Amino acid sequence: MIRIPLPIYKIFSPLAAFTSLSA
Repeated sequence: MIRIPLPIYKIFSPLAAFTSLSA
């Protein structure tokens, strides 16, 4: 499992949610 820095995760999480929502 890859460790993700928290600031990056905070940005990636909403981004992933938005991507899945659009898809």
